[in-house]
Amino acid sequence: MTAKKKVARKRKLPASMAAAAESKNPDVTEHAGAAAHQTPSRSNKTSHDGLYEVGYRKPPKETRFKPGQSGNPKGRPREALNRKTRLEKAALEKIAVTENGRTRKLSKIDVIEKTLMNKAAAGDKQATKIVFDQMARYGALDDDLGTSKSERTSLSAADQAIFDMFSSMLDEANAPNNTDDES
Repeated sequence: MTAKKKVARKRKLPASMAAAAESKNPDVTEHAGAAAHQTPSRSNKTSHDGLYEVGYRKPPKETRFKPGQSGNPKGRPREALNRKTRLEKAALEKIAVTENGRTRKLSKIDVIEKTLMNKAAAGDKQATKIVFDQMARYGALDDDLGTSKSERTSLSAADQAIFDMFSSMLDEANAPNNTDDES
């Protein structure tokens, strides 16, 4: 085997380039018609100070993280808030409100409830409807009456007799008149 072929095999270069590789710097190869380029030398596997071998899972000591230093100093970015979370956060924000000459910090939802209740008390029909709907929804009406639902639905014997008599009168009034059909 000729010297050109040995160099070509060793460096895995085409035979035409092997001649150029023999005559020049081993780190510089010239392609036919192309400019010369530098090929990295893999023989130097030590760090800059020469004491530590650099390789797989062994980065140079200069580029390693220092003790107490993180690879992600800002940390993980905060997740974007969804609409429900933003609304809850906004409703619970505290604002300064003056009541009876005193300044208090109340959440926005508390201020809205007080304003709605005041409008309902002033006679606003829409506010009154909203207040009663909310009170019925959350059971506030039952608590204010002082009696439970079961106590209100059970009738005394006298009340039950009156109710039965009234319902029978309604049944008679709403029943079709059968006597007219037979004649």
